Amino acid sequence: MLDTLRETGLYDDTIIVYFSDHGEMLGRHGRWHKEAFYEDSARVPFIIRHPRKKLPAVVKNPVSLLDLLPTLCDFAGVEPPPNLDGRSLLPLLRGEAVPDRPIKVEEYSYWDRGDWSVSGNRMARLGPWKLSYYGAFDSFELFNLDDDPEETRDLAAERADIVARLKPLIFDDGWHKDVHHDINARLNTVGFWKNQREFAAALRKDPLPVDAPEYWRGMANAPTRLAE
Repeated sequence: MLDTLRETGLYDDTIIVYFSDHGEMLGRHGRWHKEAFYEDSARVPFIIRHPRKKLPAVVKNPVSLLDLLPTLCDFAGVEPPPNLDGRSLLPLLRGEAVPDRPIKVEEYSYWDRGDWSVSGNRMARLGPWKLSYYGAFDSFELFNLDDDPEETRDLAAERADIVARLKPLIFDDGWHKDVHHDINARLNTVGFWKNQREFAAALRKDPLPVDAPEYWRGMANAPTRLAE
């Protein structure tokens, strides 16, 4: 892609953003896929190259992919659409001091209980603190990423004060662990689960995913139950 931009003369007039929607656990913390809020899964690359602006090498503040659209709008000098949850990163990229703000992530796991029933999970990050809520177990994990970047010491039991401070960030906007039923109903109206079943059924016949056949069997069957 970069070669094509150079060959077409667009490289010096193009903002380039490299990012990913999620990481993978790959055996860390005894998990394989992405359905957890450990840094291996939740932290992703977010690299911005501007052709005419000198940007800082590293921004240490926690940011979100929701910030991408308002940031690009800011670069382009246009107003972002209203009611966005993200904010422009341009002040951070200019080196300005910006107050900490909560970063939220949510996901829905198919195998936490081992029976392919879905559960809703959510994480809130504020400063060094990360509070994760796992709906299948109705439980919290709390980590201080400054002191424990490997996330080996769950402090939820001994730092009830921090849990109490961050817990509203997870629930106060109306989110709940079974909100996926509402989401699934909306997805079903646009044919998502039908396409998902067809995709997963095709993958079951593909020799490639031999490392986790139980995953693809579940993917082929679980959406049927969810849609019902």
